[in-house]
Amino acid sequence: MQSAPQPELSALKEKMEKQIIGMMSLELPKLKKRAKKKGISEEAVEEAVAICDDEEDAKNVLIRLILKGPTAKALQEIPSPVRSRKQWQPEAVCKVCAGCIRPPGHEGPCMDGQCNEIFPPPPEPEDKHLQTVADEKARHKIVKEHVLRKVADQNAAEEEEARRQVAKEEAKRKAAEEEALRKAAEEEAKRKAAEEEKAARRAAEEEAQRQAEEELWQQRAAEAEEARRREEQDPWAILCCRRRRERRGPMGLLDREEQDKAEAQRKIKEEAERATMDQRCVDAFLKCVQPVGSRDPVRTPLKGSHLYTRHMRPCREAGTSVDVKDSNFTCLSNFLEFLQKEGLLYLKPGQSDPVVNRINTCACSLYTFKGYTPQPVSLTVSADAISLRPGGSSAGLTRWQ
Repeated sequence: MQSAPQPELSALKEKMEKQIIGMMSLELPKLKKRAKKKGISEEAVEEAVAICDDEEDAKNVLIRLILKGPTAKALQEIPSPVRSRKQWQPEAVCKVCAGCIRPPGHEGPCMDGQCNEIFPPPPEPEDKHLQTVADEKARHKIVKEHVLRKVADQNAAEEEEARRQVAKEEAKRKAAEEEALRKAAEEEAKRKAAEEEKAARRAAEEEAQRQAEEELWQQRAAEAEEARRREEQDPWAILCCRRRRERRGPMGLLDREEQDKAEAQRKIKEEAERATMDQRCVDAFLKCVQPVGSRDPVRTPLKGSHLYTRHMRPCREAGTSVDVKDSNFTCLSNFLEFLQKEGLLYLKPGQSDPVVNRINTCACSLYTFKGYTPQPVSLTVSADAISLRPGGSSAGLTRWQ
């Protein structure tokens, strides 16, 4: 038989696929009714449903039975060379047997083109569909097992690939953790080495300072011993040593001149620290009033203590402290009054606890701190406050200016 053209086979295949998908979407009772309409006996339909394990298998067997007839019929309709050669024969031929050349209603057996007797095919048995159900069930079982085995192999391959990927990711994670631990160990070793080096340097400095102090004490002890020896030998030296002892400080080690020098150096250091704290306080105020998106703006009016604790202190530089008491301002009121004199803010008058009414942001953005000198406090006696009466009250005798 000559094969059908490729486009016709493709169209037939697509049509059959659509028909199969549509029938698989039907419920089993509707599919049974359709099979009965297609000429499949009720016994075959019930047998197909009974021998199948589940509903899907029953649907597949019924669809095979339904498509078996139309598929054979469609294949029979495909032209072949034999049919093409028979096109010259007249239409008035016998229809009892396929290929019979005798006229209709002839007597005797049918004959083909070579005068051979041919007989009509025997009638199909009524239980043909019952015999086909078992075959279709076996064929469907084979196909199903093949598909399940293929799916199982594919799932096993996917699981193996997933396990391989998980093992790969786990190896990468472990390698990254080991690398991080190694780097952390190196950093820790470097830090410990730096700390040990710093500790060794500090110990060396302390040892050098201790040796220098020991040498100084030894030198002063030698000087004292020499002075004592001279006192025993020379009366004039005795007088000089006595006067030197009178000039010595309370510790009996340094002269008063050296004490004054040390006191002056201490005062200079304190003044420098206070000046630094002045600069930090002003810088913290200027920074807190600048508009920044991540920081809460300063909303006036507000108390001076809130301005100091909630806005200024959080704006100090990292690793530093801001304390008005350690500056030349000595208290928050003096600091706020200084800022008011500089035109940076305005205070509410007549308040014991300072309240900031408004902040001049324009002046703050252009301001440069040049230092602060505290006003000296003098104690004067008012002539009006002196009472000349006997037993007069001396209240108000003194007045601070």
